Amino acid sequence: MEQEIFEQAVQTSWGVFTLIASEKGLRELRFSKLARRYTKKQLLNNDVHTPKKVQQVFTQTKRWLRTYLAGKPYPFDKIPIDSSSHTTMQARMLNRLARIPWGETQSYAWLAAACGIPKGFRAMGQLLKSNPLPILFPCHRVIRQDGSIGGFSQGIQWKKRLIAHESR
Repeated sequence: MEQEIFEQAVQTSWGVFTLIASEKGLRELRFSKLARRYTKKQLLNNDVHTPKKVQQVFTQTKRWLRTYLAGKPYPFDKIPIDSSSHTTMQARMLNRLARIPWGETQSYAWLAAACGIPKGFRAMGQLLKSNPLPILFPCHRVIRQDGSIGGFSQGIQWKKRLIAHESR
């Protein structure tokens, strides 16, 4: 049986974000409608049909997101994460990303070494590109070795904005 996926839009001072969750936890945080699509069978948008567990995930995530966007570091460890679609390497990378402190940046090479693949900085870039939970797992904090910004799945402008937001 296919796992049901639920979606909820969140209006913030930075615009609308979309949360995607299952009963296991949060799966995706979308900045735009460009992210992966789900089948109608998987995706139910009606709150009446959203299980209480999923509603709690949405409530916790919205609280965290609004606090973060207001400029206050706020741990997300209370938000259950559905990691069922993460590869072993992606899970390792996300875990390491979560430990990069607010307002700090690290290089792709540093992240690769921290994940146990010292020459895998390009692989880290590819994994970061598929990060389903940007901001929670702060891939915007990873930059090039020379200090330049590098890429970001949601666009360079978002990366610059998030880095500036955290450096205040």
